[in-house]
Amino acid sequence: PEMCLFHGTADVTVEWQQSEEFAAALKQAGAKVSEKYYKGKSHTDPILEDPLLAAGDPLMEDLLELIHPHRTCPRDLRLRASMQPQLLLKWGRWCNPF
Repeated sequence: PEMCLFHGTADVTVEWQQSEEFAAALKQAGAKVSEKYYKGKSHTDPILEDPLLAAGDPLMEDLLELIHPHRTCPRDLRLRASMQPQLLLKWGRWCNPF
């Protein structure tokens, strides 16, 4: 199966270039690999901040497309409004050390 690598360019825990190098090594070994880099995404955005943002986040949309490629409902119905106050999410991003 294809390996999909997603990485944020603002990740200070694991530099995004490591994913680029990993992808090159996998391809050299004959693996099928796709890569996508997200400008401004941190290390924890996919697991903490993005799921709380709800609709409109490109990384969350890509992840949903990966796990459920043939959705029967439109994208805008998949994720509704955030259940968290935006100020709280901004504060969480600011104080997150990763």
